[in-house]
Amino acid sequence: MPLKHRLTGIIMAVTLSALLVVCLAVGLHQRGAFKDSLLREISLQGTPVAEKCRAALQGGAAASVDSILATLAIHDHILAAAVYGEDEELLASYYAAGSPPAIAWPDARLPDASVQPHSIALSIPLGDPAQPLGTLLLAGDTTELRSRTWELFAVIASASLAAVCLGVFLAARLQRIISSPVLHLADITQEVVFARDYSLRAKQKCSGELGRLISGFNEMLEQIQRRDAALQRAHNELEKRVAERTVELNNANAFLTGLLEENQETQSRLEAASEKAMAAAEAKSAFLASMSHEIRTPINGLLGFARLLGDTSLPRTQKEYVDIINSSGKGLLTIINDVLDFPKLEAGKLTMSIEPFNLRKVVSDVADLLAAQAAEKNITLAVSYPDDQPCMAYGDFGRVHQVLLNLAG
Repeated sequence: MPLKHRLTGIIMAVTLSALLVVCLAVGLHQRGAFKDSLLREISLQGTPVAEKCRAALQGGAAASVDSILATLAIHDHILAAAVYGEDEELLASYYAAGSPPAIAWPDARLPDASVQPHSIALSIPLGDPAQPLGTLLLAGDTTELRSRTWELFAVIASASLAAVCLGVFLAARLQRIISSPVLHLADITQEVVFARDYSLRAKQKCSGELGRLISGFNEMLEQIQRRDAALQRAHNELEKRVAERTVELNNANAFLTGLLEENQETQSRLEAASEKAMAAAEAKSAFLASMSHEIRTPINGLLGFARLLGDTSLPRTQKEYVDIINSSGKGLLTIINDVLDFPKLEAGKLTMSIEPFNLRKVVSDVADLLAAQAAEKNITLAVSYPDDQPCMAYGDFGRVHQVLLNLAG
């Protein structure tokens, strides 16, 4: 759909929507006003009759209520009337000539006002509204209400049709203010796209937002034209530099070829050195494993005899010395075992022993091992282990013992 048709459609859609809302609101308001006017008229006509009916009921002359209701015949708008007693019993009724053949009065009282298809009903209490003697029901004719409503909607429809025609005419005229500059700008854009001629410019025909749009479009073309000129100059300069760099690159390639040959010789020497280093590492690991095994054999013998000596009957002091020898031997054996961990470290296969152990005992064993050395240097070595600290821990007993021994040593 062309832009001008879309603008016209948008303007008409907005106009019709606003017009529909206004007409609907005015129509409903006027119809409500007509209904209120009819109810006031019926109420004014029925109030004197209600007073007479109340007086008749208070005087015990309920039979005269029929004649009182008959006086409503002088009012053209009253179609029917009925009087209900306190017990909601129908006492009397009245139907005007030409009324609907059957107006079904409810057994219960109607609300204050209710609109029915061909009539409008109104209830008036007889006497005190808190304790009425009965209720007077009046049914009014809605023919005039319907007639005035149709007349109102006819006037609204005529005015709406005239407004639509005027809106179509104005929309067709006013859309040119927007569509003409936009279509001109679209034509210039198409010509620029197909011809790639950035020297073209759109004519400034209007101001405001569209004027700023056209100015911005012309400025964009100006910037593109300047950019193309700058790119062409840069392209020429780049070709010149490429030629110069090509010569420099050829010289650099020759130099790099020489370096590459030197690097290959250096790499061969490094590979030979690496093989020697690996052989040395393997020899070191073999030596550590052999020496650790050789040292561990006599230590195990010492620990065995220390354990046997501890099982004999010895004085308390000698018993403590034997326990220290046994603990020191175990610590030394742990260190020897750790020597074997170096090859594992290099191979990335070192493992930790995770199990419960008594942390208080580890601390006490370290203090016992270092007590003799501390005494030789006149250093008092004491262990303070608070009672609220947990005794049991979870980890590698031997490595915790080793760490504490190294730190304390």
